[in-house]
Amino acid sequence: MENYIRIRFRTSDKRPLEIESEKIEIPHDGNDKLILRSKESGKIILNSTDLILEGFGYKDQEEAYQTGIKYKNALSLAFAYLRLPADFGDRSPKYTVSDLFLQVISKSSGYNTIVDKLGLSVYPTDINLEVATPFPTIKVTTNKERFLKVILESLKLNLIFDEPKQIAFELFSASISSPYIDSRFLLLMMALENLIVVKPRSEVASNHVNTLIQSTKDSKDLSKSERCSLLSSLKWLTNESISRSGRSLAKTLEPRKYLNQKATNFFNYTYDLRSKLVHGNIPRPDQLEIRNAISPLENFVADLICYPYLNLETDD
Repeated sequence: MENYIRIRFRTSDKRPLEIESEKIEIPHDGNDKLILRSKESGKIILNSTDLILEGFGYKDQEEAYQTGIKYKNALSLAFAYLRLPADFGDRSPKYTVSDLFLQVISKSSGYNTIVDKLGLSVYPTDINLEVATPFPTIKVTTNKERFLKVILESLKLNLIFDEPKQIAFELFSASISSPYIDSRFLLLMMALENLIVVKPRSEVASNHVNTLIQSTKDSKDLSKSERCSLLSSLKWLTNESISRSGRSLAKTLEPRKYLNQKATNFFNYTYDLRSKLVHGNIPRPDQLEIRNAISPLENFVADLICYPYLNLETDD
């Protein structure tokens, strides 16, 4: 029984592959047949952001799987070299669909049904397959009445956004448009950090840091590069840490709660998640935990951008 590999991945309409056909065969040295195609039938690759690389002619599943890993790595290298994005779902939430659900669909369609997922999958070639998408795309809308109510109240304020708030709003908007969970979270955290105003430490603490700075300057045991590196780090210590200044900013939103936490506790929680995600903590934060934090973080950042105008929808 032969097997085939299926590597599904998403790209961006901002940087498409300029291939004006629905599929192409990739000539290579292997004995297998390798095809890149659009996931959607009838759509050319140029206009598709959902692509599939398929390979045919593998004697067993293990061979197919190992070959699939090789091809996935090759795709990643090629796309990075070409400055193209590709999402293979490595950090997508893991979901399961019951066997009963798949059996019901299989019975009604007459095909063996599989779950449509990103990344590498291996299947036998002698069965007919139907692909099932387990979750619909969710769209959040704002009705006309609510928009008019909020925009009219906003116009009354004649408010001018300062630069930090403007940049924060741009990052906030970019996060909503991003299809990637980690990117959405990190863009929201960047928006949040842009709103944080770092304050000087107390006079006593600043004097202590200045003493350390002078001692470092006077040291004859340190090399020039070590001295410069330490001085650069010490200068940052004259101000409060970003986390402490962030907690002060978050406190302005209390008594509001986010993810059932006080605003300051929620800031600590998300800032810790951000540190683990960015600085390569092993294991990395669970994708579901990141996903669950995004919606309350979105509200948190939006409230900070709107502060102190948190209740624009006044009663008539």
